[in-house]
This record gives sequence, structure tokens and C-alpha cells, in this order.
Amino acid sequence: MNSSRWSSTPPRPEAPSPWRLVNLSLGISALLGFASASGMLPPIAPTRWLVASWITPSATRALPPLAMKAALIGLNLWLPASLLMLLFLVAGLHRRLAVPLPRWTAAGLAVTWTANLVLTFAPRAVGHGESAASLTMLLSELVLAPAYLALIAIAAVSAGAEILAMTRNSPMPTRFPASLLGWAILPPLLLTAPMLLDASHPVATSTREGTVFDALCRDAGVRLLAKPNAPVRSLASDWNPAHLQGVPDGCIQLDGYGIVNTRGCTFDPRSEESRKEQDFAHFDFTESRYDPSRSGRALVRPDAPYYHYPKNGPFYGVDAPSADALVYYDVEQPDAASAARGLGGVSRYRVTLTDRRTSTVLGIQTYLVDQTNRRACGANVDHAISLYGFVSDAIHP
Repeated sequence: MNSSRWSSTPPRPEAPSPWRLVNLSLGISALLGFASASGMLPPIAPTRWLVASWITPSATRALPPLAMKAALIGLNLWLPASLLMLLFLVAGLHRRLAVPLPRWTAAGLAVTWTANLVLTFAPRAVGHGESAASLTMLLSELVLAPAYLALIAIAAVSAGAEILAMTRNSPMPTRFPASLLGWAILPPLLLTAPMLLDASHPVATSTREGTVFDALCRDAGVRLLAKPNAPVRSLASDWNPAHLQGVPDGCIQLDGYGIVNTRGCTFDPRSEESRKEQDFAHFDFTESRYDPSRSGRALVRPDAPYYHYPKNGPFYGVDAPSADALVYYDVEQPDAASAARGLGGVSRYRVTLTDRRTSTVLGIQTYLVDQTNRRACGANVDHAISLYGFVSDAIHP
């Protein structure tokens, strides 16, 4: 006799296909990526913090391009989607998959993450060189920006409709969707495996480079040595022409992982750091070794080695600086042993502030920039390497 005929508890129905939650998670992940690329959200791509803590670009130069693209997809698109799948699983949305919905919601989400895949490969099709860079910038302004906004809107509406419909209906007793765990775990592992298992050993190389970079950064920062005996009302800038072509960036903005965000900083106008930057406009005059990137040729003595910039009136050439204080810039590469270990792209900047009236060194600022891996160290203000902050702190009592 079949006992199941007399059972009072009906068998639980089979769990619906988990692809609906996979599609939803991928769509939201792509939505977040597009919003981050458009500036609506801070940079949230996992590869951004992995650059600082796990794998550096210099360690992946030997990887096949296809392996790098697969890793980008696995880390930037699928890894956030995997976390969302697990979150939806904990929230019990897998028990609400039988809720009917228009096909356009699933299609909208699929279009969004498919576009993310396509754009991951798109830069490779553009080419290289200055013309390719110009074309890429033009495409970004004329095509990609509106496309990102459209994709963000499509994904937001589709994801919102999906989640709202699921949460409005009662959950159904279904079996645990073990296949959803497979979708969450296996694709990111398989997509990153070619990079992790490559013969160039990018993880070990990155770890070695990180150790060397950290050692080089030990003396980075600001040292204030003395205070001027009289107010500093003018400032001159000079550098070693054999090492530098002009004044380095006055401020470098970093993120929480030491990755360079921008060359130039934006502070709250009411903040102390903004006040320090504005101090430079209050000098009676500034002077500098001639820097074509700062100004054109002077009308008076254009061939002079230094230019004098009054607060009011035209600038003109002079033979030597006459300002109260002098900022001297120099840059050097790390020692040969460090360069041989993969850090040839690192430059150490040393900025020395001297009171010319007494020849007293007021302070020294040291920072390092890794051009290859877009990271730096030596921040002297909140996540920023600021020349303005250094000079202001050194000349004010």
C-alpha cells in the first residue's frame, strides 16, 4: 500500500528556476557599475580596491587580454551579483519566484548586464594611440554618457518592479534552491581562475611589489622643522630642470586604499584645507622658473630664467627669485634594486620650503607616486597629498 496516498501533508513543490534571481542580481550589479562610471556613486568596482590590496596592474601585464577581460567580468559584474544572490536567498525571495511578471522586466535587466559585458570588451576594439584616445573621449561624451543614463533608468525600473512584485506576495513553501548557490559561487571562480593560475603568478608579484612600495613609503609625509621669524608675504617656486619640466600637481586626491582619484583636490569651501589653498592668492607676489604650462611668454624680458607674478599687473622676467620663501621641487626614481623588483614606475618627490631671508629650512614634504599602478603615499591631509596644506602649515605660527 502506498502510504503517500494517506499523507495529510502535501509534498512541497519543486523550486522554480533560480535564473530570475540571477538575472535580477546581474541587472542590479550592472546598474551600480553604470551609476559609478557616471559619477552618481563613488567608485565601487571590486577591482579598484583589489589594485591596492591584492593584484596590481603591473603584475598583470603578462596576462593574455582575454584572461584579463574574464577577470574584470568575474570581479566587477559577477562578484557583486553573487553577493546580491546570497542576500536575496537569506531574504527568502527564492520562495516568491512564482509571482507572474511582464516579460519586459526580465528583458530590461538582461539588456543592462549584457551591455555591461559588451562595454567590457569595447575599449579593445577602439585601438591605441592619440587618435584612439580622442575617439574614446568623443564616444564617452556623445554616446556612452546618454547610454549609461538610459541603461540606469531601464535597470532601476525593471529591478524595482521585480522586487516590489515579489515582496507583495506571500511566500510559497519550496525546496532550497541549491542551484542558486552554484550560480553565485562558480561563475566568479571560473572567470578569475585563468588570471589567478597564470604562470606569471600575479598574486605573488603583487604581494612582492606591495612590500617594496610600503618600504619606500616609510619616510613619506611632512616634517615641519622651523617657523619663519617674520610673516611670509611672497613665495617662489624652483626645481631641477633635469628632473622636472614644471611644478608638480599642487594636490593629489587619494581614495581610502591609496589609489589616485584625481590630480587636483576639491575641498569644502568652508573647510580648513580650502582656506589653506586660498592663502596662495593672498601673497603680494609669486615667482617661478619659467613654466610654459603655467603661462605664455612674458612681454618684458621673456627669455629670463624666472618669471615674477605680481598680485596686480602683468608678469615679467627676472634673473633670480626675490620672494620671502622658496619652494624647491625635486624628484628621483627609487634605487636600482627596487626598480629591478618591478617598481620602475615609482617616483619619489621631495619638496623643500626655505626662508630665503635666513636660509632656514622650514619644512620638507616627501611623497611617492606609482604611475603604473596609480597609487601614491605621503598624504598630509584627509586622503590627499597637498602642497598648499604643507606650505600653509609651515609658514603660519
